[in-house]
Amino acid sequence: MQLRPWAGLVLVASGCVPVLETNRTDDKPLREYATNTVSARDQYRVEVDAKPSEDRDTLRLEMKVLGFRTCTTTRHKVVDRTEIAERRWGNDLRLTAYTTGIIGTGLLSWGVWSRTHPSSKSSAGDLALGVGAVASLFLVEAIVTDLRAMDSRNHVGKVDIPAPVQTTCREKALPRAQVSLRSPGGENLFAGTTDERGVVSADVPLADLLRLGAAYSVQLTLPSGEGVDVGSTDVLAHVYANATKEEQDRRRRLANEAAAQEERSTSESEMRAGRCQPDRHARLQQALQGMKNLFEGLRDVGNEPDLFRLEAHQIIVASTEGAPLQFSTLLGGELHVFLLGFGPVELDMTDADGNPVAMQSPYRLLISNIGDQLDTRFLQANSRDAFTVRAKGRGCVLIAAFRKY
Repeated sequence: MQLRPWAGLVLVASGCVPVLETNRTDDKPLREYATNTVSARDQYRVEVDAKPSEDRDTLRLEMKVLGFRTCTTTRHKVVDRTEIAERRWGNDLRLTAYTTGIIGTGLLSWGVWSRTHPSSKSSAGDLALGVGAVASLFLVEAIVTDLRAMDSRNHVGKVDIPAPVQTTCREKALPRAQVSLRSPGGENLFAGTTDERGVVSADVPLADLLRLGAAYSVQLTLPSGEGVDVGSTDVLAHVYANATKEEQDRRRRLANEAAAQEERSTSESEMRAGRCQPDRHARLQQALQGMKNLFEGLRDVGNEPDLFRLEAHQIIVASTEGAPLQFSTLLGGELHVFLLGFGPVELDMTDADGNPVAMQSPYRLLISNIGDQLDTRFLQANSRDAFTVRAKGRGCVLIAAFRKY
C-alpha cells in the first residue's frame, strides 16, 4: 500500500489547521520619575465678550489679550517588558485528531505484528495495517499543529512609557497690543489697542454686526509690530442669531403695523364713500368663486357629491352698527352663512321667528383657507323662510349663504 501520498496530504492539511494568536505584554514596574518642560516661544489668546446694550442698538465688545506658554509635565514609568504571543487551535478538532491518531497507531502496530507472524496472517490484519497507517498520520498532524500553536515569549527589556500633561503657565496680560475682529470679507467689526490690563472695549453698532455676519477671525499685532493670527471666535454667533431674529421680528411687526394701518385707512375711505374700492371688490369676488369651487368638490362618506346651492350673496360696506341684508330660502335644508372681510368682522343673524342664531358653521375651518377674517352661522331652514343678517366691521365685506339639500 502506497502511504506517501496520504502522508503528504496529512502533513499539508496540518498546515491548514487555523491557529489563533493573542498578543499581550507583561510589564514589571521598575521605577517612575517626572520631567517638566516649558515651550520656548510665547503664545497668545484673545478672550472676547459681547453683550447687547439695553436699547438693543449697540453691542458692547470687550477683548482681553493674554500671553502664555505651554508647560508639559511628563510622568515616566519604566518597566521590564516581555512580549507574549499566546496561540491555540482555531477549531475543536484537536481531541479528534489525537484520538484518531492513537487508534490508528494501535491498528498499525497490530497489522505489523500480524504480518511478522506467519501463523497470524489474515485479511483483517492487512486491513488493520492499511487503515492504521492512514489514521496514525492524524497523530502526526496533531503533533505538528501543537508545535505551531506553542506560545512564544520575547524579552524586550527596559521600556520608558511617557504620559505627558500640558497646561497653560506664565500667563500675563499684554498691554499696547492692537487687536481686531475681521469678517470673512476683510472688513473689521472692531479694532483697538489694549490698555495696561491687556483689555480693550468699545460700543459697536448692532447694525454692523447684522451687516457683516456672525463669523470673525481675531487679528493681533504685538507691540513689536509682529502680526499674530490667533484663530477665530464664535462668541458673536449667538448674539448675531438673537439680533437677526429680533430684527426679523421688528421688520415683520412694522410690516404688519403698516398693513393694518393701510387696511384701516382703506376701510375708513370705503365707509365715507359708501362703496368698495375696485381692487378689494375684485378680491372678494375671487373669494366667492373659491367658496363655490370648494363646495362643489365636497363628497360624502359614500364618495357622492354633497349638493350645495348659493342661496344669496352680496358685497357691501360694513359698519360698526351692522349693515343689514335680508334674504329668504326657496327650499328647506341646512343653511350656512359666511361673512368675509379684510379686518375683524362679526355676523349678527336672526331666524324666521326673529330669534338670534349663534351656532357656527361646521365648514368654518374649511373656509378659513380662503380668508381668515370671517364669521359664520348655521341653522336648519324651512322653505321660504326669511332671514336678516347684519355685517359688523369696517369696510368692504362679502356675505354668502349656501344651502345644502
